[in-house]
Amino acid sequence: MAKSLRSKWKRKMRALKRERYAVKELDRLKTMLSKAESVPDVEVVRPPNATTITNDATAVTDETRGCESIEMDSEQCVEKRDKRTLRNEHGNYPIWMNRRQVRRHKLRLRKKR
Repeated sequence: MAKSLRSKWKRKMRALKRERYAVKELDRLKTMLSKAESVPDVEVVRPPNATTITNDATAVTDETRGCESIEMDSEQCVEKRDKRTLRNEHGNYPIWMNRRQVRRHKLRLRKKR
């Protein structure tokens, strides 16, 4: 395809913006760095229900961790699904099934009856 004047103009303007924003961003980073050096070390406060702290100093609780936790029983992570209908106890299909797949699955179940 040919390069239109409009696309050339937009590309030129984006390049100018990038240059302008790069200068602003560099100034902002320098000021943040200077402020960070002047601030004394701050102690990390953990909430009472937090169990571990990751490298970026954010608390990770058991609820946010989910099934990756080693301490949790494997029974808590496994959803109970009907093998024939693939529905869980709430009547929901698995996350990986989209609407088309659900529709096909229902049709197959009807045909088997």
